[in-house]
Amino acid sequence: MNEKTLAFSGDMTAEVKIKDYFNDYAKQRGQYDGYVDTSISFAEKEKRINDLLMAEVKKLSGLDFNNSFASIEMMAKNPTFQWAYMAVIDAAIDMVLPDFVDRTTNVYTEMRNGAIGDSFKFDVESNDLFIVSKAGRNQRNTEFQREDIGQRSIIPFNHNISVSSNKYKALCGKESMASFLMKAVLSMEAELTKEIALAFATAMDDVKNNGAEALHVAGLADKSVIKLIQTVSAYNRAPAILMGTMSAVHGLLPQSANLRMMVDSDYVRVGYISNIYGTDVMVMPQYADYAAADQYKLALPDDKIYVISPSAQKPVKLCLEGATTSNTVDSNADADLTTNTTINKSWGIGVITNAIAGVITVS
Repeated sequence: MNEKTLAFSGDMTAEVKIKDYFNDYAKQRGQYDGYVDTSISFAEKEKRINDLLMAEVKKLSGLDFNNSFASIEMMAKNPTFQWAYMAVIDAAIDMVLPDFVDRTTNVYTEMRNGAIGDSFKFDVESNDLFIVSKAGRNQRNTEFQREDIGQRSIIPFNHNISVSSNKYKALCGKESMASFLMKAVLSMEAELTKEIALAFATAMDDVKNNGAEALHVAGLADKSVIKLIQTVSAYNRAPAILMGTMSAVHGLLPQSANLRMMVDSDYVRVGYISNIYGTDVMVMPQYADYAAADQYKLALPDDKIYVISPSAQKPVKLCLEGATTSNTVDSNADADLTTNTTINKSWGIGVITNAIAGVITVS
């Protein structure tokens, strides 16, 4: 992808401009707090991205809209133009999507990219160490040990979005190519992050069900929580962190009754403490469960706090297969000027790890 974007419309900074456009949009919605270019307005950025994308469409299709006897309406009916239009959208999705997914889930998710037709294999090493035995002076060797490595696989499967666009409005400049691209990316990002979080939460529900009682604590009793944090940190040989939704972690309160909280303290501002018992606390964003029968149902449980060691190994694996592709039904095929397009993206998500994790159930 990096090699391809270097030649995007002959603009060496195309990737930077497109990502800045998305970052600016996310910042306006409070979803991004990094740098964006403030020297031009968001509306001007959208115009420039539209021009940039259309320039690449013209280059790929080989059509000269400005120096042609044919009208722009007829030029846009060229099948090559239809193909180039969506090819540019598909390539731009692949350029931006990994960054947007990575922002909210990178703490506990490892992302891999593969070619079309790839499956993804992960080595799972034993988390145990070799036993060190006491040996006498005349004893040549002790019990032999070996390190076995297992494998687990994730096979991606296709996901798609079917949309209908009005070619007449697009030609008139009433529909923004950049806005269409942004909505496609945000739609995939919403589904991806929800699937990642649900895969993690489902795997963590198995901690108690599989008999690991030592890794499950009910309530926020100090000694029990501290022991669980120590257990996860010790067996992973890496520091543990606490993760949960805002509703779940709000019960993590300052431990000292004599502690004086100033009005500008972190606890007063966000409603929970960001570090407890020397352990960092991270809030997991909630996700809307649009597929649920209940209206306005949320996807993640609000009564679970998870204890993991992300520096030892990230438990969730996200595997993106190949490039985004699309197929289009030509305008006028339905006796109108709409164009129906299906965008396809293949990915697989699974929980594969040799690290241990704990669960705190709160009321």
